[in-house]
Amino acid sequence: MRGSADEWKSQEAGWTCPGSSFRVEWAGPEPRPGLRRLWDVTVGPGYTRGELWLWVVVVLAGALGAVAYPYFAGAQWRWWQYLLALIIAADILGGAAVNASAPAKRWYHRPQVGNSNHAAFVGVHVIHIAVVAAVYHENSLAYFLVMTAALGACTLVTLLAPLHLRRPLASVGTVVGLTVLAAGPGFTPWLTWFEPAMFMKLVVGYLVFDAPFRLPNS
Repeated sequence: MRGSADEWKSQEAGWTCPGSSFRVEWAGPEPRPGLRRLWDVTVGPGYTRGELWLWVVVVLAGALGAVAYPYFAGAQWRWWQYLLALIIAADILGGAAVNASAPAKRWYHRPQVGNSNHAAFVGVHVIHIAVVAAVYHENSLAYFLVMTAALGACTLVTLLAPLHLRRPLASVGTVVGLTVLAAGPGFTPWLTWFEPAMFMKLVVGYLVFDAPFRLPNS
């Protein structure tokens, strides 16, 4: 959104500039009761229909693409390797889309959630790295160590940075981390989406707080 300072103006619905308008919804609804609560605390309560459809499309397209490419390109995988890749792709690619959305920004950066919670969430994903290293990568140990170290360093730098520097540092850290990984053990054969998606989901998406934007009347 562009425009000089005097072209911007505040309205009851939010902010507007030439050609576009939006509002920032800081306080969202509480998670719904019952089984729907599990879904709400995963993606963030108060999502719109458009956000839900975006997540569904990304999960389905990402998961299918993750197994279609190696299959038609001639990867010598067993059936369970395709199934495992399908599950990992749905989680990581879907998570990249979810964590960048307004409901997740609002939910995962509410006052009750601190740096220790954010670090723990990233730490859980070391399991994903270990599985990919053991099942799909030729240089399993080197890959696991470098990928874990790169992701951990990016996480630490981002969490320790002042809020206004987190976004640029997360972006630069992602570029540096992926470059080190590519120059070292390399990306995972047939799963070259995995490494960029992990950094996008966790560092750029999850750790960086951004204003939860909404259309004025949504």
